[in-house]
Amino acid sequence: MCGITAVVSLSKSKLSKEIMQNMTQAIAHRGPDGEGFYYSDGFAFGHRRLSIIDLSDKGAQPMSAHHNVITYNGEIYNYQVIRDELMLHGYQFASNTDTEVVLAAYDFWGEKCVRKFNGMWAFVIFDIKNNKLFASRDRFGIKPFYWRKTKDFFAMVSEPKQLTFLPDWKPILNKRRAFDFLSVGYHMHTLETMFEGVYALPAGSNMIFDLAGKKMDIYSYYDLTQVKTDESMTFSEAIDSFKTLFEDAVRLRMISDVKSGSALSGGLDSSSIVCKMAQLKGQVETISACFAEEGYDERPWMDAVVEKTDVVSFKTFPDLEEFPKELDRMTWLHDEPIVWPALYTQYQVFSKAKAQNISVMLDGQGADEVLAGYPKFYKPYFKNLLKKSPLRLPREFVAFFQLHSISPKDAFRQAAAFAKKGKQKINWLDASFAQASYQRKPESTIREVSLNLISEVGLPALLHYEDRNSMAFSVESRLPFLDYRLVELLIKMPDRFKIKNAKRKSILRESLKDILPVEVYTRCDKMGYETPFGEWMKRNDDFIRRELDDAILNLKGIVTPAILTIKEPMVIWRIIAFNRWVKRFGVECLA
Repeated sequence: MCGITAVVSLSKSKLSKEIMQNMTQAIAHRGPDGEGFYYSDGFAFGHRRLSIIDLSDKGAQPMSAHHNVITYNGEIYNYQVIRDELMLHGYQFASNTDTEVVLAAYDFWGEKCVRKFNGMWAFVIFDIKNNKLFASRDRFGIKPFYWRKTKDFFAMVSEPKQLTFLPDWKPILNKRRAFDFLSVGYHMHTLETMFEGVYALPAGSNMIFDLAGKKMDIYSYYDLTQVKTDESMTFSEAIDSFKTLFEDAVRLRMISDVKSGSALSGGLDSSSIVCKMAQLKGQVETISACFAEEGYDERPWMDAVVEKTDVVSFKTFPDLEEFPKELDRMTWLHDEPIVWPALYTQYQVFSKAKAQNISVMLDGQGADEVLAGYPKFYKPYFKNLLKKSPLRLPREFVAFFQLHSISPKDAFRQAAAFAKKGKQKINWLDASFAQASYQRKPESTIREVSLNLISEVGLPALLHYEDRNSMAFSVESRLPFLDYRLVELLIKMPDRFKIKNAKRKSILRESLKDILPVEVYTRCDKMGYETPFGEWMKRNDDFIRRELDDAILNLKGIVTPAILTIKEPMVIWRIIAFNRWVKRFGVECLA
């Protein structure tokens, strides 16, 4: 796991070593174990290394091998299998790194090599023979990759903050994305960033840059929508296939030359990973975030996992009183407004992992999106039951109300209140600032909800949080539920397998019920990295008011004084976080 820099000079503007060093040093937290550069005629590579596989100097980057040069961030978990295959074709290797395997794979298979990879990656290869740069990002965008092209420079980086060291950098606000964030909380839902002119390379895409013609081309090599539903699959077949692939996904992500562990929240996803790791490895170290406040603490479920598996449990107790002191650092690390203080909880989990010298952490991101883990999956579920299995509908409704201890009357009242809330006028934003907001794709089936969450509103933001909070402490986060084989299997499954007896994640529950504690297996609430922020806001009313007053002054023409009348914590926080981001990066808002 590392950080990359690649810059091409497009004019007579000089690409100095100082520029490259500053851009690469800006992401030193991503790679504290080494720094390297490669300079050629008109372009340069920079690299920061976090040593995970082959800790020797043979893994230093940028790496030159097999007629090419690479700056690479990520892990190819099946690199040993690919290396063995390449050796049959005459390739020899000087290191035990996956980096060298990527170079050899590109030399042998060309641009199609990425289809062989099972992992997470963002890299740029200098193809010496063809005088071009070949860049790629993994199938689901687990690893970050940003680019910016002006008349002077074409730059590819791990984090947008690196671009601030280019001589032609101007931090101009992308008003469209800012409006989406401030009005409804969407961000990272398109390829545009909050910075005008800075873009993310799409997940599952390659980029070619012709160094002679100075031309760029981006194309997709992976399309999850092409995976068709298999209605002939039986539930028992689905369970057997899930068991096999999940175990292999966890096994592959445990391969490391440094100390590894796992996050443990007490929820179904992280508990499944920890229980499987314990089954495969035995002794496992886990990191958990806990709170004294009732309704936020998940220790009963965490302790149930610890008791069943005998893993080593380390707990951290995030202190929200310290959160404001970390806010500017977190904003710089994320390159985006800190969307919600719950990110501080995750931030502290990785801080604790670092303190325990754990360099690799397995985590459960992606499970909710592919296993129908969110409450929003109920709407298409019941809608399709009405259409295809109306006789089952009453039984499923009864199970739903019993499972969630809620009456039908209360459920419909809550739904009506939520719908009304969504139609409220946004009067805390200046009318002149209003933009055409992003519209979500239609979601009439569980499959459609999953695909939308994976590609647009949902997973991209969660992966961003995971990457930045882990790399803030030089910890590599690995996500078994986003093994592409497992994702494709779950997308292929009929919707009716995802929710049964009103219980979400039926496939996961039934596949792993033999290794999960009964308390976790039967758990049906959804928490995630929750934080008692509402209570904290009440105790820190003066701080909130000062931040809002500053936002009204600093964001004139965007935020109106009406924000002071708003009671919704998430709206208030978005304004505060956005203002902090604008000030931290010196963003020109109304240019």
